[in-house]
Amino acid sequence: MDAKLLLLCLAVLFATLVFVWALEQKSKMTVRRRLQGLNGRRSDDRQVWKGIVGLVASKLTSAKDRAQTQELMMGAGFPKSWQTDAFICLRTFLFLSALIAGYIFIDIDFSRLFAKPLPPLEFLFLLFVAGRLPGWVLTEMKKRRQNRIRLFIPKAVDMLTICMDCGMSLEDALERISDEIQKRAPEVANEFRMARYEMLVIDRVAALSRMKKRTGVTEMEELAGSLLQSIQFGTPLTEALRTIAAEARADQISELEQKAGRVSASIGIPLIVLVLFPVLALIAAPAVINLARTLTF
Repeated sequence: MDAKLLLLCLAVLFATLVFVWALEQKSKMTVRRRLQGLNGRRSDDRQVWKGIVGLVASKLTSAKDRAQTQELMMGAGFPKSWQTDAFICLRTFLFLSALIAGYIFIDIDFSRLFAKPLPPLEFLFLLFVAGRLPGWVLTEMKKRRQNRIRLFIPKAVDMLTICMDCGMSLEDALERISDEIQKRAPEVANEFRMARYEMLVIDRVAALSRMKKRTGVTEMEELAGSLLQSIQFGTPLTEALRTIAAEARADQISELEQKAGRVSASIGIPLIVLVLFPVLALIAAPAVINLARTLTF
């Protein structure tokens, strides 16, 4: 227990040192921003803390892992860089907390590991879950968001076709559609709104290319590809949009048919466990009871 208490003290000391280091970095960044902002604007504390989180996250992971994490975050609906940094810090904090809590609360006897193998296995399982849980949650959030986008894409494409037929520009059409579907499909609305803002700041080709990579949804990639082709080569857009909407609806119907076909196979095991075994028990119960009475007397 003394070793565990020592570990807890070291963890508290480490957390204190990190907190003091973060405050020092905050003061340095605040001074730097004030020196750079001599035009009269006040420094934003949120930007300072975001910079500190980014600095800490850069020390905790490699560039390749951060790129993969940022791709997952963008697919889950968190496109900003500081959100990726916060997720990396939270993932590391969760793993270290599980490491300390497992060492303190799980009674591991290192001298008798083979005699008592269950506590070390529990400790390893705890570390495995703590290390993988944030990634699992983020992947599940990405899949659910992609399914919601995929569900509403045909309607959004139909609305975009109507707006383009009315003579609206692409930026105005995306803004109008994002305002109309904000309550029903906020994921699609946010993607369209972000693409419009990027078109105004950068250009159409770069904005559509970023939207194509950001979602990971096939229908959205086809939509961005058709828009890019229309902008670069002047191809007719409305017919391509109608084709994309029809194909998206056909894919949704096919997916529903596949799910309906898997219902009969999925329900077989519950029927066997919950119906067949009780029926067999009811049929065999009288014979078993009579046999037990005969053997008893």
